[in-house]
Amino acid sequence: MQSVIEERYKKKVTHTCTICGREGLARTDMHHIIGQTFINERATKSQLKYLAKGLEVPVPKNLVELRKALINELPSNVTELCRKCHRMTDSHLAWHDNWIAKKTGERPKSPKRSNAEWAARGKRIAKHKRKSAETCMGIKPNGERCLHTVKDWWPGDYCPQHLNQDTPVPTEPSEPPGLHDEGRLEEEQVYALEDWQLYGAPFDKSLFDDKSDAWKKKWLTRE
Repeated sequence: MQSVIEERYKKKVTHTCTICGREGLARTDMHHIIGQTFINERATKSQLKYLAKGLEVPVPKNLVELRKALINELPSNVTELCRKCHRMTDSHLAWHDNWIAKKTGERPKSPKRSNAEWAARGKRIAKHKRKSAETCMGIKPNGERCLHTVKDWWPGDYCPQHLNQDTPVPTEPSEPPGLHDEGRLEEEQVYALEDWQLYGAPFDKSLFDDKSDAWKKKWLTRE
């Protein structure tokens, strides 16, 4: 029986990172070399027609359709990366900023591409993720942090000894809940959310059954 060839953006999925060379990966990202935002918003008509030479489908005459085709049907502009390598790219940092800006209305300061602030921002994002996922958030009787390493089977950010401290953060009724206000997202939830936001990939909605309607309205709305 012939196996089904997996494709994304008309690019064959190999489960191998083209940067670090790791093979047999369970999850990979398809990275656009010429960014989707540039093609969608900034590319001129002349630039779009220049890129269209690489299309493997008939070139649309309508510019809106041409932009879509260049994003979804130009495999030569797509490369496969592991998630760690993808998160080091400028485009992933820009996507992170744009996504948060749409949800919160607050856009981070945009550094110049040549500025070292790109690197600093990447470190801040990575540090924030590690801090929220590495240790128990509980406080010991002596006032110090617990610092027990987070385990996959914990229900949230607190170890069993400090689970009674895991109380919801009070918010104003009119204020939408933050990404982790209703419990730290598990790795599978984060991956599903990123795949859907980046690629529109379908996901198992039951992963977020424990979230409130307000949380779902804010974070499961793709814009």
